[in-house]
Amino acid sequence: MEIKRRTQEERSAATREALITGARKLWGLRGYA
Repeated sequence: MEIKRRTQEERSAATREALITGARKLWGLRGYA
């Protein structure tokens, strides 16, 4: 269970980072940055 929990946390954290990075890239291209 601990391993699965750690994996889920890592996945959620990686997903958040990916979304933030993608959003920043889009904002930068659109000139919002």
